[in-house]
Amino acid sequence: MRDEQFAVQIALKPGCRRGVALAPAGFAPGLHQVVPLMYLRISLEYWHISSLEQGMSSKKRMKRPQRLQSAQSWLQTYDGEPKKIVKAYRKKYGVDWPTAFLELEMLGLEIDPSYKEQVLLTIQRQAEIKKQKKAEKEREIRGYDQDDHFAMIIGYTSGGAPYGVTWEEWNEPDQTSDDWE
Repeated sequence: MRDEQFAVQIALKPGCRRGVALAPAGFAPGLHQVVPLMYLRISLEYWHISSLEQGMSSKKRMKRPQRLQSAQSWLQTYDGEPKKIVKAYRKKYGVDWPTAFLELEMLGLEIDPSYKEQVLLTIQRQAEIKKQKKAEKEREIRGYDQDDHFAMIIGYTSGGAPYGVTWEEWNEPDQTSDDWE
C-alpha cells in the first residue's frame, strides 16, 4: 500500500512547532500509532486540511461576535483568579488588552478602573520605549543624528548646542574643484 492511499491526521500541541501524525499501524484498520512528522513521507496535497483546521485554536478563527458568544459560556466555567480574568481572556482568544477590556465589559463584567488605567498606561509606555529603541537603532545605522535644522549633527558644544551640516548645505549641488579656485 502506498502512503498516499491512507488519511493522515495532524495533531499539533499548543506552543509546539513540531507535531505528530496519527498513521495506521501496519495497515490494520482501526489501529493507529503516533509518528513524528519528520518521518512521514507524504506530500502536503494529501494531508487533510479539515484535520488541520480542527486543531486550530479558537483565537485564530473567531471574530468578535463568535468570541462574545463563546466567552459567555467560558466566563461561567472560568475557575482562575478573578484578578487574572482579563489576562486569561487575552490568552484564550488572542486579543490585545484594550479589546479584552472592551469585550469583557460588553459581557457585563465589572473591571476595576484603576487596574484598567494602569494596564493601558503600561502598554503605552512599552510602545514608546519600543519606538525609542527603533529610532536609536536607525540612528546607529545612519551614524549621525538629525533634527529640523541639521541634516547631520557632528557634535555638540559645551553649552549643548548642536553643530554640523545644515539641510540647506546638504541639498546644495556639489562644488567642483574649479569652483574652489
